Order: sequence, then C-alpha cells, then structure tokens
Amino acid sequence: MKGIQIITTVLSVLITTCSITSCAGLKQSIDVEKDSKYIENDGKTTVDIMYYYKYQETNGEITITQYIGEDKIIKIPVHINGKQVRNIGSYTFSACSDIESVSIPITIISIGESSFAYCTGLKDITIPHGVVSVGQYAFHECTGLTNITIPKSVTSIENDAFKSCTSLTISGYKNSCAEKYASENNIPFKALD
Repeated sequence: MKGIQIITTVLSVLITTCSITSCAGLKQSIDVEKDSKYIENDGKTTVDIMYYYKYQETNGEITITQYIGEDKIIKIPVHINGKQVRNIGSYTFSACSDIESVSIPITIISIGESSFAYCTGLKDITIPHGVVSVGQYAFHECTGLTNITIPKSVTSIENDAFKSCTSLTISGYKNSCAEKYASENNIPFKALD
C-alpha cells in the first residue's frame, strides 16, 4: 500500500506541472491538472493538453488574461472555478495565428485591447448579446477575418478595433454603434434588421 501511495504522489507531481508553448512561442510552466485530459498508454500516463487559460479574479468575476495552446477552434468557458467569465483581457489571444474560430459565451461583457490582434487565421466571429465594449486594436491585423456580427448591446468600439482587417464585413443593426463604426472606418456593413 505504501508503494502505491509513493507512485501516486510521484505521478501527481509529474502531471501537474508541464511545459507548453503559448501562441507567442514562449515556453511556460503551468498547472495543467484541471485543463487537460490524461491518457493511459501501455501502462504509462501522459498528459494531452488541449489549451489553458491564465486569468484574474476580481470581485467574484473572471477576466481571461492569456490563452496558451495551439487549437484552431476555441470555446471560451462560461465559468472557471465556479466563477463567471466576464472579460477577455488585453492581448489574451494576440498572435495566435492558428485560431480559425472562437466561441464567446453570453457571460462576456468586454473584449479588451488587442485581445485578438494578429490572429490571421480567424475567419468569422459572432460577438454575443451582452458584450458592451470592444477595445482598441481588439482585432487588429486579423487579415483572414471576413465577417463579424456585432449586437445592439455593444455601445463602445474603440479606435482601430478592426484596423487592417482587409477582408472584413461588419454585420449589425441599423443605427447601432457597429454601423457608425463601419461607416466612419470605410468598412462594408451588412444590416441585420
């Protein structure tokens, strides 16, 4: 029994800290225990990391501050550790050029500065109702982005949020912040009303 406890402890130490690469190419040592799946292979345990988020908690709400992984399809969680994810922080997904699609949950209220900047593989994104602000350079240089749907709830789109998105069409509602932004920045606009 004592031998099993020692093996369990050693395995626990081996699999809870792992080195992975972030989108920006930085090696990081992280706790992967809650954000990975374990696969038993020929009697050996390995860690298959899908992706990992760094985050901050303020007043019981979560702001995702960094994405680490290499997935093409991202689903931002509604909750982390039982707390609502409310914000996508500045630079969270910046330079993650492999990302093609992002699912943003309805709990999100703000998309931070440069949060998706240089995500050149990103093709289409829908901002859910409930988001009220899109930060400066949020989607800067997302050259693969062809369509973004922006709801009426968005009341603030900061300067250059979609700068150098050369193939972009903004879909939104007439007389909305999205239509005003598109008009002021010579971006094609598709009315949803």
